[in-house]
Amino acid sequence: MDRNMSDRRDGILEQAQSFVPEFAAIMRAELAQLLTDPQIVQSPVLVRLMTWLVEETLAGRGDKIKSYTVAVNGLGKSEDFDSQSYSYPR
Repeated sequence: MDRNMSDRRDGILEQAQSFVPEFAAIMRAELAQLLTDPQIVQSPVLVRLMTWLVEETLAGRGDKIKSYTVAVNGLGKSEDFDSQSYSYPR
């Protein structure tokens, strides 16, 4: 790779990383605002799921979100949950 291209790529990555904390703060503020909605507050499962989804995404694990992890970590199902026979998380 050409040195100039490498320097530009590194500069772009540094610039993008500087936005991450600001982006995370904005996302958490939006989530907090959303979680004040009376209809959402009435559902602890929905609050847990939405909070977990946002935090997993902000932690860089969005690509690891699958129906099993949604069921166990997002919805509080037991670890012996069978995602093949129970479609709720999908």
